[in-house]
Amino acid sequence: MKIPRFQNERTIERTTARRRAAASKKVDGRGWPAGGRFLARLRSGEEGGSLAETAIMLPIFLTIMLGIFTVGIAMNNYQMLTNAINVGGTQLQQIRQMTGASDPCAAVGTAVMGAAPNLTSSGTNGIQLTITLDNGAYSQGPAAASTITCTGGTAYLLQATSASIVATYPCNLTIYGVNYAPSCKLHASVTELMQ
Repeated sequence: MKIPRFQNERTIERTTARRRAAASKKVDGRGWPAGGRFLARLRSGEEGGSLAETAIMLPIFLTIMLGIFTVGIAMNNYQMLTNAINVGGTQLQQIRQMTGASDPCAAVGTAVMGAAPNLTSSGTNGIQLTITLDNGAYSQGPAAASTITCTGGTAYLLQATSASIVATYPCNLTIYGVNYAPSCKLHASVTELMQ
């Protein structure tokens, strides 16, 4: 039986189309379609759109996240400093009631260092304390919490007078090597009425 010419041409076209489709699905050693068609598909389609969007947004997102972490660390340092100053004020109140205490400033410095172990307590980049006794009649500081002394200061811890402690601590707001607040300092203070 002889196949009509028209049907034979149709079969040849179908076979050719199938071969072309199979050839386009062949992949090279990297798993990409053969013949450089991978790049052509990326240019013509939308498969690479999400990759480009991620490449643009990822650095912005990471900068924002690092900024949030940096501000969070600064806030944690402020909370520790405030807590340490409160402990120092309590220590100053207790020294008033002790007999034989000779250096209230050193005791306050030790109490502050113990209450804020994660903060640097020595040098100019550490906690700086200023202690004022007897309604301002005696003042010592600013000095590092590890070295502050006021020998004879116990005489100024009089009943019904106020004593205050002021602390400063440098904060570091560096994000990717840029310090956005180079002169930033955390401040905390407490005033105690001697009883």
